[in-house]
Amino acid sequence: MTTLPSGKRLWLSMEAILAPGRSFYPAPEGRFWYRDVEATRGWLPIPGAQSPPEHWRTAPVPQGRIDAARYVRVLLGDAGSDQKEWRGDWLVAFRRPEGFSEEDWTACLDFFGSEKALQFLDRVIDRCHRQAGGLGTLDLEGFCPSLTSDTALAPQLACAAKTVEQLDLLLETAQAMEDEAASEEIRDRITQVQFFVDETMSRFGPHRGLAHRVAAACAASLGEHVDAARHGCVAAELIPEDRSFSNQLAGRLRRAGYYEEARSLSRMVFEQRALNSMN
Repeated sequence: MTTLPSGKRLWLSMEAILAPGRSFYPAPEGRFWYRDVEATRGWLPIPGAQSPPEHWRTAPVPQGRIDAARYVRVLLGDAGSDQKEWRGDWLVAFRRPEGFSEEDWTACLDFFGSEKALQFLDRVIDRCHRQAGGLGTLDLEGFCPSLTSDTALAPQLACAAKTVEQLDLLLETAQAMEDEAASEEIRDRITQVQFFVDETMSRFGPHRGLAHRVAAACAASLGEHVDAARHGCVAAELIPEDRSFSNQLAGRLRRAGYYEEARSLSRMVFEQRALNSMN
């Protein structure tokens, strides 16, 4: 823990990493379990927001301090208070919080580079190694037990689809207000949904059409129009009844100047509609 010049307090925490010796699911060899923000919920660290929803996932055991910093939470507290709060921040990507003075931020960066913090990262690496060595191994790549009630892929992806719609509207508002900090935070959350969807692509099942739909929405929101069109075409083929989304995506591609990609998507929608009318 360190106290900043303003009196604000800051802690580094390895609480997200499953404690060694605890009974839990096996993990793929060389990987460990940790708690992460559940991307499908689209949680944002806005004033008054509840603690972020979480789920368990695995990651390779870190081989160095920078890797270890990916799993270290940064907790914040008010001056004179021992109450700690996690707002979704990981040490490796910690950005200057709103309300931090220049002096606070400088002290914060000095603390992160201190011998005390570096020794903490070494203990994080040791914790991950001991946890991974103490659990059985099993091919569970992509298995993420949720800390909420939605554990199946289809319900999670349906939730993600709604989340991306909401985040896309928020991003449009933040950009119109020229609020770059909020825009960056929202883009980060959309990217997290994108990562989650990518992990589901390697598994077969009825969720795949919905996965491509969510991937298309994420890519469109992030300005990745070629990927949006590619995923949109697959979604139009696998979920032909979802013409409203496909048409909206095609319109968005045209407005962005991606006319050929929009035509390809519209053509796929038309072909699927023709096939369905003949069946």
